Amino acid sequence: MNQLDVSNKVEHDKTTTRKINLIKSQVVEIGVKSFSRWHFFFFIIFLGLACQKSEPKTEEAVARVGAEALTLSDIRSELPSQFRHRLSKNDLQDYIVRWIDSQILYQEAKKRQLDQSDEVRRELRRLERELVVNALLDRELNKTFTVSDQEIEKYYADNHQAFTRAMDEVHVQYMRVRDKSLADSLVAALRQGGDFLQIARRHAGDDSLGIDLYLTEEETPPVIVSSVFTIYPGAVSRPIQIDQDFHIFKMIKKLEAGSQRSLSRARDEIVAKIQNEKRQERYKQLLAELKNNTAVEKNLLLLENISIDSAFAQAEQK
Repeated sequence: MNQLDVSNKVEHDKTTTRKINLIKSQVVEIGVKSFSRWHFFFFIIFLGLACQKSEPKTEEAVARVGAEALTLSDIRSELPSQFRHRLSKNDLQDYIVRWIDSQILYQEAKKRQLDQSDEVRRELRRLERELVVNALLDRELNKTFTVSDQEIEKYYADNHQAFTRAMDEVHVQYMRVRDKSLADSLVAALRQGGDFLQIARRHAGDDSLGIDLYLTEEETPPVIVSSVFTIYPGAVSRPIQIDQDFHIFKMIKKLEAGSQRSLSRARDEIVAKIQNEKRQERYKQLLAELKNNTAVEKNLLLLENISIDSAFAQAEQK
């Protein structure tokens, strides 16, 4: 997280909110088979190579290139925990193959002493600086800032227009199951008056227990729009197959554009926004404190006596 990314350090504190965001992301991003994980893997591998130090290892290696070894502990430490549950054995095998390829290229670059070039050394210093700064900001800003009811109510009153719906929205309950026959039987039970939440708790996955979602047509895949947005309040959709899963929706209410989101509906969003504002304020406070205790010099007059274009041209010639 660099200085411009402080505003993105928003974390909801309630488990329910995290579940809703997880399921909504699953619904909204259906059809995307991955999260460009190989770009992520390649970055992790590169970062690991850039920061790697040769140290004695007693653990058995899953791969080895020259004197460098890759162990299961290395893989666990390099892959963030939030992604590990998504990985299959094939994913890990591909990861290892990519580590080998990258290690081969890295060792060849070292033989050619490319890591000693001014350009590469500058880039490594920049990466190190950003990583260390990120660690500091994570420690200082990655906290739960208390938000009172009075603050929430004031924010809602002061920003009333921000909670006006810009487009039609539907409030639905949602569950996901893996088996077609089970999905059909659940829909039949629901249409006969079965309680959605009770049925979801018994049969759906832990991450989709009757979750309440608020969706717009714009953010929802067409396969869901055609099956969900056309049903009446109280109705249950047919099982919608997407990949290996079957998704079931119950229409709770249709909400028109121009209507106001209630305070209870907007509460989690408001808490997140206020916490983000407090993080921004803490960031400014931290920076001010550090500036007061650090010797800083600026000589901006130099800029008035040079041509910027010529300065950059001279730097490129060096």
